[in-house]
Amino acid sequence: MMQQLFAATCALTCACAAIAPASAQETGPVDTVRLRFAWPAGTVARVQTTRFRETINETADTMVVSADYRLQADSHPEGLLVSYDDFRFPSAVGDSAASAMETVAQRAAAMVPKLIVAPDGSFLRIHDVASIRAGLDSMFVELMGEDGMAAMREMLNTVMSEDALTVMAAEEWNAIVGMWIDADLELGAVYQYEDQAPLPVLPDVVVPMLAEFMVEDRTSCVEGGSDTDCVTLHFVSWPDPDSVNVAIRRFFETLPAIPGADNISFEELDVENEMIIVTEPGTLRPHRVQISKLVSGVVKAGDERGEVSQFDVRTYHYTYAR
Repeated sequence: MMQQLFAATCALTCACAAIAPASAQETGPVDTVRLRFAWPAGTVARVQTTRFRETINETADTMVVSADYRLQADSHPEGLLVSYDDFRFPSAVGDSAASAMETVAQRAAAMVPKLIVAPDGSFLRIHDVASIRAGLDSMFVELMGEDGMAAMREMLNTVMSEDALTVMAAEEWNAIVGMWIDADLELGAVYQYEDQAPLPVLPDVVVPMLAEFMVEDRTSCVEGGSDTDCVTLHFVSWPDPDSVNVAIRRFFETLPAIPGADNISFEELDVENEMIIVTEPGTLRPHRVQISKLVSGVVKAGDERGEVSQFDVRTYHYTYAR
């Protein structure tokens, strides 16, 4: 599912303009970038997106997934209805393989939530949850049969509940658009704030997250262009190291009751999230986005120590038809 595959690093809905910069220009005139939401109804774009993941745990394992789809924003009584459809995947060799990929694309389009956003760009909710869940149910019944699906249905009802789907959809929208709405940021100034977020390896453990963001430069919306009609937004976040160490220690203190788990522990855990967004400041329509997450650490099992890491990068390129 696209929202799971390409979910953004974290949901951030702070009022950026209210956060004081950690550093600012000391001399010369201040260049203030005013970020405003103004997606016109009827906006249509093709989006090319790729996800690269490399996992290292004794051996290296890589995965690359690409997709191409249409984004469309239409008028809605509450603001805009943002939808994703016409999914395409890299061409497969042979008629049967191509047919299979077309089936996957059609099902992907049917199961990606449409979003309803307010006139000011704030996320409101997802649209037509019943159809999404019906599509998922039908797909799994076809794969597993009704008997096999019976055991899966309760789990799917939890994983694909309206709340779970809403969180996934809101994360992507807020990371790329929502968190920047109505921010007035000085070009080149570094802004800081602190938030709370779950650890990637321990999702039930919430720790303080430290974040820095800035408007790096004015640049062209077209890659390699000479205009300065877009700006580059740069965001980095990482968990408070002391809180991470305490959380990991407390977590592993609960494991001795599990046979064989008493000798396993994390000695180190580092997490860094980064977003680079090239967007139109007057509309917040994105043109290029890169979202990356690096999780690395040292695991100890008895007398043995091993390094583990996972590097995840998602890229989006938007080409607007109107």
